[in-house]
Amino acid sequence: MCLEDADCSSGLICSSSSHTCVECLTNSDCHTGVCNTNTNLCATCAQNSDCSSGEVCDTTNGNCVACLSTADCSSGVCDTSSNTCVECLANSDCSAGQLCNTASNTCVLCLSDSDCSAGLQCIASEGTCGTVCASHNDCAVNTICSFSTSPSSCVAKQCNHNNECVGSYCESGYCVLDPIPSGDGTCTTNADCTVSG
Repeated sequence: MCLEDADCSSGLICSSSSHTCVECLTNSDCHTGVCNTNTNLCATCAQNSDCSSGEVCDTTNGNCVACLSTADCSSGVCDTSSNTCVECLANSDCSAGQLCNTASNTCVLCLSDSDCSAGLQCIASEGTCGTVCASHNDCAVNTICSFSTSPSSCVAKQCNHNNECVGSYCESGYCVLDPIPSGDGTCTTNADCTVSG
């Protein structure tokens, strides 16, 4: 109980309405931040306008956070346990054919081998289905074994010219895995062409 500020401990003031010692009654009572008049505590924010662009005020804790609900996210969904916007929390948050990796909160094509077509395995580090390999010899034409994935998997072979791809062509630096249609003279540079006769 208090009747005046002198009745309170250092750093507290007397609320004339409740006759209790509180941290603040107005913003001017706070050295930093603003006064949350619901709790009479100094906080980072008391309303959304106290936060930076793209943040909202968690009035319960007086902190600025990325989100309190999915409506606060420009994309994805709100993880209310961390008050951050993430790509997914459940499979229903992902596009058709994708699954939610709840460890990274990202949408992927597979989480286990059973999510892949016959003959393919789940490359967990990439979240995609592919052919696991130990060497380049384990991979099909125009693919090589990439050791940067876990486990190692077959990926499209890098190229500079069409003649580096077997029965295919070079596009955006990689051999296209679909064969060139019969009679297609596709080329990107003169080096891709041969002189007849």
